[in-house]
Amino acid sequence: MSKVVQEVPSVPCGHRPSRQRGQRQRGRNLTASDLPSCFLNIATINVRGLTSDSAVDQLVSELDKCAVDVACVQETLRFEAGTWKWHTGHEVMLGAGSKNGKVGGVGFIIAPHLATKITHCEIFSERIAMLVLELDGGSTIKLLSVYAPTGAYGDDTVEEFYDELENTVNGPPKGTYVICAGDYNAHLGRGESGENFVGPHGTPGRNSRGETLAQFCERTRLSVANTYFQKRLGRRWTYHTPNRQMFHEIDFILTNCLRLFHNVGVIGESRFNIGSDHRLVRATIAIKPKEERKRLAAYHSKRIRYELNEETLKTLAATVDFTGGSGNVHTRYEKVTSAIRTVVKDASQRVKSKPRERLSEVTLQMLATRKELGKTMTPVARIVLNKAIRVRVKNDYREYAARRAREAAEKATSIKRTFISTRLKTTTPECLRKADGTVLRNRKDIEEEIRTFFQDLFSSKIHVEAYSEPSEGENDKPDKEEWRVLESEVMQAIRQMKSGKAPGPDQIRPEHLKCLKEVLARPLADLFTEMLDSGIVPKDWLSSHTILIHKKGARDILANYRPIALLSTMLKVFSRIILNRIRHILNMNTGKEQAGFREGFSTIDQIHVISQLTERCREYRIPLCYLFIDFKKAFDTVEHQAVLNALTAFGVPRRYVEMIRKCNTSCFTDVNLYGNPTRIQIRRGVRQGEVISPMLFSAALEIVMQNAQMPCGINIDGERLQYLMFADDIVLIGSEPSALENSLRILRIAASSIGLEIHPGKTKWMKNSYASDYCLRMEDSVIEEVSSYVYLGQAVTMDNDLTVEISRRRRAGWVTFNKYRDVLTDKRIDAQVRARLFNTHVLPALVYGSETWNTILNEERRLASTQRAMERVMCGITLMHKIPAHEIRSRTGVKDVIENIYDSKKTMGRTRSSFK
Repeated sequence: MSKVVQEVPSVPCGHRPSRQRGQRQRGRNLTASDLPSCFLNIATINVRGLTSDSAVDQLVSELDKCAVDVACVQETLRFEAGTWKWHTGHEVMLGAGSKNGKVGGVGFIIAPHLATKITHCEIFSERIAMLVLELDGGSTIKLLSVYAPTGAYGDDTVEEFYDELENTVNGPPKGTYVICAGDYNAHLGRGESGENFVGPHGTPGRNSRGETLAQFCERTRLSVANTYFQKRLGRRWTYHTPNRQMFHEIDFILTNCLRLFHNVGVIGESRFNIGSDHRLVRATIAIKPKEERKRLAAYHSKRIRYELNEETLKTLAATVDFTGGSGNVHTRYEKVTSAIRTVVKDASQRVKSKPRERLSEVTLQMLATRKELGKTMTPVARIVLNKAIRVRVKNDYREYAARRAREAAEKATSIKRTFISTRLKTTTPECLRKADGTVLRNRKDIEEEIRTFFQDLFSSKIHVEAYSEPSEGENDKPDKEEWRVLESEVMQAIRQMKSGKAPGPDQIRPEHLKCLKEVLARPLADLFTEMLDSGIVPKDWLSSHTILIHKKGARDILANYRPIALLSTMLKVFSRIILNRIRHILNMNTGKEQAGFREGFSTIDQIHVISQLTERCREYRIPLCYLFIDFKKAFDTVEHQAVLNALTAFGVPRRYVEMIRKCNTSCFTDVNLYGNPTRIQIRRGVRQGEVISPMLFSAALEIVMQNAQMPCGINIDGERLQYLMFADDIVLIGSEPSALENSLRILRIAASSIGLEIHPGKTKWMKNSYASDYCLRMEDSVIEEVSSYVYLGQAVTMDNDLTVEISRRRRAGWVTFNKYRDVLTDKRIDAQVRARLFNTHVLPALVYGSETWNTILNEERRLASTQRAMERVMCGITLMHKIPAHEIRSRTGVKDVIENIYDSKKTMGRTRSSFK
């Protein structure tokens, strides 16, 4: 027997709502089978403040329990607006309140399964925000979150608000369906004679603001959905006064598609309670079945995580055949990777996460008490309890993060990864700014701009001739045994992989291979040998997922994001084996001016050369000029053939060159910003995220620098030093600005032959007082002359004055200290653990590059003063306590910053002497 559904709309499907048709249908009880099987739940709630991440997280949790797909929120009272991807997968878009967060603030919270449906989101003011969702079939829902002025505002303000709301409803972008949900601060009551868009059900009584709302509905032809569903009065009110003596219905959902609504109701405080004096209003509209399945899949995937049991994995792996059997490379590769994924899945245990693991037992008990007591509490008791819960929740979230960080510090594991795992949100760009200054807010337009930008970035712009090399004779071809990959090579490559990295298309993690390296060594060695012999690479290696990581600068400029490719883990193992074999060839052919990605070299080498050269030229009054070169997207724009030509010129065996070519030919990547992958063909550039890519780029750039006949340079002990390089960071050195200008012209032409382009706006130059004045140009652009330039993380000046750099180091030290402040100041953690954390994280930021410093007493005192201030914070004391520095040092146990500077100089000297 089917269950009778009591709550039904009083408007026949497909008809415009009217007063005459607004009566409840009689003589027919709709059953569950009559209604669509899937729904979309849209809700509105006045949150009365959403200023902390913990408050947002609790709201997301409560909405999820009530199966809300899209929530319109009002009165966020936030100081700043923002758009974030929450740790649950929800999209959170919140606006700021006016008057420093004291009035209004509206926004949306969207469930994970609808994230890819968002095409546009814009917050117009502290009272109106808009969200557009695109459904299957091309139809769109235009959602408005609304917060109307309260009774304290005059009629003029209210009229201005409704005029703005009407313009937003009728303005672009147009929506197939329009829904305006929010707090209207109006007593609307029931529909009156002549009103076609206010239904017959509502809380009795209408005030002047309700009349204004009714007139607005008539003008815009928006139906008040609340008034078309019959509820008892106890199920209608949405707001109560502080003393709970008065109950009003002032939160409404307006729509032009009432025929889609199957219910509008209020969720009681026993089910949804965030401490607000408003109740949640939820509307249910019909959607397609597959959307519901997608919602349920997203719901469960966020709450079920898997933990790998390494012992079980090793036991199961001993019974599995990883050889891949017979067949070609593609077939064997698919069998091997499938076997790995299967055994990993079988060895993983499903662990259901606790939705409220961040809250303490006391807080959970307080939440339960608030739900149990409900209406029986006095107004004062309710206010006190709500405030206490807010404070407890905020403290619990802070304590949870501190506890996780404390555990990581005590176990000497990565605190950075712990911070990432405990964060609640990640910032996503609300809009993008095109090169012509046009601001894009529609997500479809943003995705199209991403596609256009990266298609242009990864498209080959020039033709590079292949390097001609005598062909191998039949007798000169090496035997297969020469290419055979050894088991030891596979195990070494797997050991060299970093753990904790995101998997690529094969969904295999480095941890899986490390656990299985003994049983996989022989099968992978045979498979890789077959690839080298046949010259065939798996199709899986040609695809990747690209994530965009913000570097610095404005978040709405696409050029400020670095594309990182998530590649197949098996490809990384193979690339590591190839790199280990050819590394010595690349190093032998790379000049000593290049210090990037080379064993035995670091940024300190280049900084030291710059420091010594500057000091000697100042001492002997020699003219000196530096030109700091900046390339546009260097790693992403170098031509593939230029890389292959460089490898061939260096003498890398043809078989390896051919395999590198095939791994980078016909590649494509899926760029994903809002959940909708955009496929891009890659026809140039080295993929950032592949272990061999930096060495490939360095090889191509090395050929350019060797072939460029630049006139700049300074003679040092019979050798001419023209430039220094660290990967793509190049500094040209000369005594005359005119020589630097000519060298820049030659380098620009040479670099353009392999696809590289110099950025004139970011390229800078400087000179000492003994060099002549000059206006340095590159074509029609003037290169800016600067007095200080940050090169490889250290400020370079022509007088070697450390004042600027010491100030930068002190700021960097405090930034790092504040990042780990909760752990460093937690006295529950052993002092030795905190000292180790300080020495390994804060101290390096404070003394970076100190191996090249020639400090004076005053500069050392400034650094020591900074360290003492940090130690006082660690101990929880101030200068007012007048505790001697040596006593504080005995408590903290950290290493002295000045001793660290002198020790690092000694270590650097010994290392360089032994290396030479």
